[in-house]
Amino acid sequence: MILYCLKEYKPGEFLTKNKMYIVRDGMIEYDSGWDTEFNYRNTLNGIRVFPELCIKVKEIKKDVEVGDYVVSTKTDEVVNIGEILRVIRINPYGIPTPYVRTRVVTGFGSPEMQPCTLLMKNSYSIIEFPKTEIEII
Repeated sequence: MILYCLKEYKPGEFLTKNKMYIVRDGMIEYDSGWDTEFNYRNTLNGIRVFPELCIKVKEIKKDVEVGDYVVSTKTDEVVNIGEILRVIRINPYGIPTPYVRTRVVTGFGSPEMQPCTLLMKNSYSIIEFPKTEIEII
């Protein structure tokens, strides 16, 4: 299950607005890296995580296409888990895999855009874009 955060609660520690959170094997991992069981009744200081802070995002099972929105389900050198990315082209060789724009940090930590990064098959999920404004890389 994927949750999209509409309202933040102690960003950097718990939930950051416009970020996706992956619930795997019944566990949710917050910004600080702390993970806990997720059961739809989780609260942070009396505020319910779902549906007051986050909404459920629908995962789409299909072949990826240009223009699709994906959420990273793994962290690597240029993409963090939970980042929302838009597919800009498809790898034409072998299994169709998406290229997406990503931020990279170079020099003294100033972000710059890398032309594109290829996501591996098991490192993303295609999502139905929420009907709200979110930041897309």
